[in-house]
Amino acid sequence: MKEHKNHKVRSEGILWMVSAVEDFGVSHLKLKDLIDFVKEIGLQSSAAATRNASIKLLGVLHKFVVPDIKGFLTDVKPALLSALDTEYEKNPFEGASTVPRKLSGGKVTPTPLKSFESSDWKVRMESVDAVNKILEEANNNKCIQSIGTGDLFGALRRQFNDRNKNLSSNGILSDILKCLGDNRKHMRVPYVAIALVDSKLGAEGRKDLFDWLSRQLSGLCSFAEAAQLLKPASSAMGDKSSDVCKAT
Repeated sequence: MKEHKNHKVRSEGILWMVSAVEDFGVSHLKLKDLIDFVKEIGLQSSAAATRNASIKLLGVLHKFVVPDIKGFLTDVKPALLSALDTEYEKNPFEGASTVPRKLSGGKVTPTPLKSFESSDWKVRMESVDAVNKILEEANNNKCIQSIGTGDLFGALRRQFNDRNKNLSSNGILSDILKCLGDNRKHMRVPYVAIALVDSKLGAEGRKDLFDWLSRQLSGLCSFAEAAQLLKPASSAMGDKSSDVCKAT
């Protein structure tokens, strides 16, 4: 951005920095280099958008850095200093209690990961709950940094095949139901087609699913997307359960 002459590129780039600091904090930043850049390039810009973005960046930095950040800016013009003070008031320094919007994946310790392998389903469930708690603590967007999460995804993936339905459906059932209720047919039909041929789905579950499909299909004008259901439906006509056959 130092070399770029387009003011819009500079201002948007600095605003991206604002989001990055809010998301991840300052632990990975070279603060002096960043502050020097803002002083030399951002605050000295002839474009108001770039100056305003720079003031926002220094404001959010103030939330994570000791108040001595002001000591780096004593040679800034008085008008800018006044604007910075206003921004500091919006972002008061909170010390160690300041939490980035996206928490570090480092909170995922070996303890819950090892517990995923326990023969006791309740212990495995506690591990799932522990991960959920970490996500819940990540403020409103429920996102964490990927650092240290490599083994986590493997452990969570194994839970999808867990024989205990309390684990295999935990945290995903509500999202699946959202897909089934989506207005776009291509979002709904593939999930239903896969479920119809799942050998693990009991007779009562298949019957209920076919009954539900009958109600949904009765209101359709075009059946192009529903063609994916023909194969699983024809297979179900030979089902051992008479109830499933009737529903088909």
